Amino acid sequence: MKQLFVFAVIYIMIAGCISKQDKYVGAWFGKTGAKDTIMIVFDPDGYAAIMKNSEVLGGKNKEGVNSTKYVFDWSKEPVWLDFIEFTDNKETYRNKLVVRFISKDKMLLAPRLKQAPDFEDGTILTRIK
Repeated sequence: MKQLFVFAVIYIMIAGCISKQDKYVGAWFGKTGAKDTIMIVFDPDGYAAIMKNSEVLGGKNKEGVNSTKYVFDWSKEPVWLDFIEFTDNKETYRNKLVVRFISKDKMLLAPRLKQAPDFEDGTILTRIK
């Protein structure tokens, strides 16, 4: 009976992780401001490729050199999202955002400020299928 309980707890934990990852892994597209386009690709290994207009930023490079990783903090409301840039395997910059999932295929990003987040100036991203 105890083994069945342990198995059930592990299954629930794994299922919870999978469903959260399904929430964001993939490519997302949107516009920032009046003219800039942005695409973010979240890969399942924690790396993010960010394309602003035609410039590619981040992604997964060999041995973590000049790479960008992402981290969601699901314990926060709204959810925190950090993009962390690495150069020579050392963290060099951290872009701190908040995210609100509007639907399965839409998310709203805004800067993470000390005061309450201002989603009015945020960027809506739509999942590319």
